[in-house]
Amino acid sequence: MSLTSKADACKRRNEPCPCGSGKKFRKCCGMAH
Repeated sequence: MSLTSKADACKRRNEPCPCGSGKKFRKCCGMAH
């Protein structure tokens, strides 16, 4: 994995979860991964 893709993954984890909960992805659906 390149450094760029790691940074992109971290960026996505801090975005609002697409499930609509209003939580950050890493604190919501991202915890299942």
